[in-house]
Amino acid sequence: MSFDLFFYKRKNSNITCDDISNYLTRKLTSPNEDEYQWFFENDRTEVYYFFEKNDPAGEFYEGFENTGFVFNLNYARPEFFGLEAFDFVTYFVNDLDLYVINPQTSKAAPHKPGKTELFQTWNKANLYACSQFNNEQSVYLPPDLTNAIWVHNYNVKRMQYELGAEYFVSKAFFFKKSDGGTPVTLSIWTEHFPNVLPVTDYYVLARKYKRFFKTIKEVILLSKEDFNAKFSSYFEAYKYPDTIIIHHEKAKAAAALFNKVRTDLNFEKELIRVPADLILNIPAS
Repeated sequence: MSFDLFFYKRKNSNITCDDISNYLTRKLTSPNEDEYQWFFENDRTEVYYFFEKNDPAGEFYEGFENTGFVFNLNYARPEFFGLEAFDFVTYFVNDLDLYVINPQTSKAAPHKPGKTELFQTWNKANLYACSQFNNEQSVYLPPDLTNAIWVHNYNVKRMQYELGAEYFVSKAFFFKKSDGGTPVTLSIWTEHFPNVLPVTDYYVLARKYKRFFKTIKEVILLSKEDFNAKFSSYFEAYKYPDTIIIHHEKAKAAAALFNKVRTDLNFEKELIRVPADLILNIPAS
């Protein structure tokens, strides 16, 4: 079961199917091989949804013409799937002067819904679907936390552009503890370079250094408490919420500690990766 929207245009509109197809290709993603589906997945946020072009059948509405284009977003997803998807849908509708039939509402004619209306309609059914979800691999996290993680991940590309190639901007990842399944968040500090990190429960230090003419590559897992105790003095708050940054001078000063710090935690044994589409914002019943 999923959330669907059907797109209409006014009969006197000059918008063509090619115009709509080209818009989706330019603004969203390339179509599939047969050029009837645009499946979008954001590799930073892990949000995905798709548009599809079908034969323009269905209900008749006076003064309107069915374009044949349909939007689809799954249920049993964290709230930020809707926040991101409906942001694009709103631009899509307004830029192309399209109208929407939303079968999930009682509105009897094509209209132009705002982002808030679309999100609330989807999320009402979405939260119910989450409460009925029985996948043993899924985990519950509150929406304020997952939405904050989404905001950071959504802005990774922007931050990287602002700071340039000398910095590495880490996204935040969802994991769960192998002993008990408690959900946690994690980010990666790469080779003691200047980095931007989201504030997370765990930090991975991805190390590469030379010892006795050999290049050592290893991964060190630190809890937030251990990370803060050892490295907080090198970082400062960045301009985005719950985000910290280490600049060149501090990264250079932290290099020796970065390369020698040890931990009792074993990354591969301690944590299990949880894809974003297995995060629930309401506990399953």
